[in-house]
Amino acid sequence: MTEFIPTLAEKRDSLIRDHFFNLLENLDERLGRLETEAGLPLNASHRFKRLLLSIRQEEAWNQALQGARPSKTDK
Repeated sequence: MTEFIPTLAEKRDSLIRDHFFNLLENLDERLGRLETEAGLPLNASHRFKRLLLSIRQEEAWNQALQGARPSKTDK
C-alpha cells in the first residue's frame, strides 16, 4: 500500500479551504469598523453576514452528506 502525498496545489487548496471563512469574517469585521467610523450605513455588512452564515450552513450540510469531518475552522 502506498502513502498518499498531496501535491503543492492540493496543499494550497486545502489551506485556503480551511481558512476561507475566517479570512472573510476578519475582512468583514475590519470593513465594518471603517464603515462605522465613517458614518456609513451597515446594510451591506448585515447582508454579508447573513450570506456568510448561509454558506457555512450549506458547507456543513455538504460535509454531513459526505460523512466528512468538519473543517478546523467550523464553529
